[in-house]
Amino acid sequence: MTLKERKNPDLIKALRKKRIASGAGVTINDVNKLLKQFEQLETAMKKMKKMGFLGSMMSGKMPDLSSIMGGNNIPPFKR
Repeated sequence: MTLKERKNPDLIKALRKKRIASGAGVTINDVNKLLKQFEQLETAMKKMKKMGFLGSMMSGKMPDLSSIMGGNNIPPFKR
């Protein structure tokens, strides 16, 4: 992905997705999944910033993120 595409993922349409998938050796579906995950992370980060959680995370205090991240949509962490 180019710098412009990373800064503004809305620029990525079908032809760009095909180019990215081809260059990365993955399917277009994989690129779509990545873009959706990026969008979800971006939304969560904006919510965290708005609620003041980013500063507390950087200081070592971990807030309850389930309400921010949508709660039940997050699969459990497996080791």
